[in-house]
Amino acid sequence: MDYCVALANEGGGRIVLGVSDKPPRRVVGTAAFEMPEKTVAGVYERIHLKLLWQEIQHAEGRVLVFEVPARPVGHPLHYDGGYWMRAGEELVPMTPDQLNDFEAVARKGVRLIVREGVSKQKVRDGKDITGQKGHAVGFEGLVNYVFEQRPASEETAAALRTTTHAYPLKAIRELIGNAIVHQDLTEQAGHGQTRHGRKASRSWKNKSVFI
Repeated sequence: MDYCVALANEGGGRIVLGVSDKPPRRVVGTAAFEMPEKTVAGVYERIHLKLLWQEIQHAEGRVLVFEVPARPVGHPLHYDGGYWMRAGEELVPMTPDQLNDFEAVARKGVRLIVREGVSKQKVRDGKDITGQKGHAVGFEGLVNYVFEQRPASEETAAALRTTTHAYPLKAIRELIGNAIVHQDLTEQAGHGQTRHGRKASRSWKNKSVFI
């Protein structure tokens, strides 16, 4: 999935299965993706990118080709918290400077607001922060920061102190990751919100998540 995103972000390309990686290239065959139409449907469901595919029955084995289209103009694609691109043989997330080249993404900086009280009218200790590192680079730091803001209780038994948090770290990571991945980068403004709990708020220009 992330490789499709990287190709789309760089103008599109082809993924060829069943051919050796290094020259002189030769057909070796592949048994991957026995039902390519389901693979294509799954890609579209996750990242809204419509792939074309072609299956070639070569004398040396089956060759499968996926054609990845270019991303929409001005809107880089993302998956699993990262705006991926290729760097040689590796996939790496785009840097904040590279993302700033896309006007539509520059306004999507992550905003974290920690509020107090049931009414949520007061911001706790001025904690209204807009991230500057980018979604991928700053993701773990954001998750840990939100985790630290949640209520926790301590119990001491047999000289051992145990801290119990209101929500597990894994749940917070999943919530924030889903909010990032599923935001609509084509929207200029909006009011979509996902809420859970009362005090800490993580918001985008077009999306807010209360956790």
